[in-house]
Amino acid sequence: MTSIGNSAFDKFLFISIFIFTIQFCHASSELKIENITFRGNSFFTKKNLLKVIKSRVNGNFNSRLMRLDEILINNLYLRNGYLQVFVTSDFERNADRITVIFDIQEGNRYLLNQLLFEGNSLISDEEMKKRISYSEGKPVEPQKIDEGLRRIENYYFNNGKPFVKINERTELAGDSLVNVIVDVQENQTVIIDTITFSGLVSVKRHVVKRELEIKQGEIFSRKKIENSQRNLYGTGLFNFVNFSLVELDTAKIHMKLLINVIEKKSKWVGVRFGIAYEQQIIYGGTFDIGVEGGHRNLFGTGRSAALHLIQSLSYDFNRNRLINPKNQYSFTYVEPKIFYTRTRGTFQIAFFQARPSSSVSYDLWTAALKIDREITRDWSLIGEIRFQDVNTDSIELLRQSGGQDEIYSLGVGLIGDKRDNYLNPANGHLTEVQSRIVYSENVDITSAATTVSRFLKFIMLWNRYQPFTLNRRWTLASRIRAGAIFGFGETIRVPTTERFYLGGASSVRGYSEQLLGPVIYDEDDVTAIGGKYSFLINLELRIPLFWRFYSEFFVDGGNVWLDLKDVIPSTLKFSSGLGFAILTPLGAIRFDYGIKWIPEPPEAPDQFHIGLSWAF
Repeated sequence: MTSIGNSAFDKFLFISIFIFTIQFCHASSELKIENITFRGNSFFTKKNLLKVIKSRVNGNFNSRLMRLDEILINNLYLRNGYLQVFVTSDFERNADRITVIFDIQEGNRYLLNQLLFEGNSLISDEEMKKRISYSEGKPVEPQKIDEGLRRIENYYFNNGKPFVKINERTELAGDSLVNVIVDVQENQTVIIDTITFSGLVSVKRHVVKRELEIKQGEIFSRKKIENSQRNLYGTGLFNFVNFSLVELDTAKIHMKLLINVIEKKSKWVGVRFGIAYEQQIIYGGTFDIGVEGGHRNLFGTGRSAALHLIQSLSYDFNRNRLINPKNQYSFTYVEPKIFYTRTRGTFQIAFFQARPSSSVSYDLWTAALKIDREITRDWSLIGEIRFQDVNTDSIELLRQSGGQDEIYSLGVGLIGDKRDNYLNPANGHLTEVQSRIVYSENVDITSAATTVSRFLKFIMLWNRYQPFTLNRRWTLASRIRAGAIFGFGETIRVPTTERFYLGGASSVRGYSEQLLGPVIYDEDDVTAIGGKYSFLINLELRIPLFWRFYSEFFVDGGNVWLDLKDVIPSTLKFSSGLGFAILTPLGAIRFDYGIKWIPEPPEAPDQFHIGLSWAF
């Protein structure tokens, strides 16, 4: 037994040493590129070509990368009219140094002489040229011509021609001139004679019909069909939606559009784990745990009702403890199509219990009716009527407001969302403009006197996401947000729920949650009281490291002011820092460290934050 054990161990040890030796030798003998040479190039300089390829002098040698470089060089020449270019690669080795060699046979450079069209009757030659967007006399670019042909094809697909065939060929018109000839076989114009449904169980037919942008008797349109499919998925009633054409005659002129669906279960119950970020009264990122349930298809009409019970958790770094900053209980009813238009109505009754670590605590009852009208695919118009009742036994709130608040508001907003990804945007922008007329009644609990306030609340937000100039894989994110409250009358008492707050993981890092702006010091405690004017600006560079890990570098700035006379640019406060993030299905989890530029005693000079989702 002993000899067998030793033999097995010896084998294991030998294999381990062998693998380590191989890996060590491989690591120590990585081949480096000493030089990159181009032969046969006359139109492009070596400097031009080095910018295109991925191989780099003093970089690691990779033969597969050379094949990619061949394609990149080839495409560069094709984009400049060299239709017969041929690129090969090889390398020469001297010890552990490599010289990479690219041989280029450029061939002739061809210019476009004419764009000619055959077989087109639905679109004129001039309209075809506009869609190709390519002028004569320029170098022939196959990629641009292909893009133009796809635009022409889409036009046919959206104008009753699903069987169109488009072919392109080139003919020499001289030593360096080429005619591009586009041959179009338009074929039949298809009419959607009937629309039928398959798979409907509890959803009524009219619910599906109202989401369709294509109607019976219309000509075929791929765009309308795709939009109809998107609309049906957007109802939240279906797990699967598919459109298919069925022939009604041998000539393929009259066809049936078959819509096949698989419905979701109407009743649902679930446990929710998510993240939240409050735009006005900011608790930073919170982790939400909730129980919810409802019915998504009342009476088969697509109307829905839901009950949500949500508890939120966050970490207070000042007290080094887990806190429960808010709890929410709500009932929501949704009317998906008001008067059969693309206008969504939402009615909600909610109870909100606020227990933030750095601001006043209160209980809030809300009843609201929200109208959401989609203007375009990216822009929506939102209107809201809201009633709120604020109750508190907080000494800080009573000191500020004198009692309880009843708040009535009428709001309108415009939202434009052109981000490429909601959870991790790398391109695009988000624009929000909101305004609300607010009427509030404040009842002093000691004197029973009522103070009436009327004011206009205005908020503007603009987020921008774009690839960083020096490295397109990096994302440069920026944000500007401004808010103001303008009162009507001499006595204006703004409820705490309507004020602006800044500071924390999702606004100005380096400052504690809500504590950038007006505060009250009471012995060892500090409480934010908010203000009527706010300004926030952020700039952040997000750098992917590996897998789902990112690093961040940021500069944040802003402030909150009680009165308009206090709004002075020199009072803006700034911070900067760095962070580390990991992307999860719930969004990014961030660990940020912010340093104040000019801390004011008794403020700490820095602050560590844990954030759920990106700061913006």
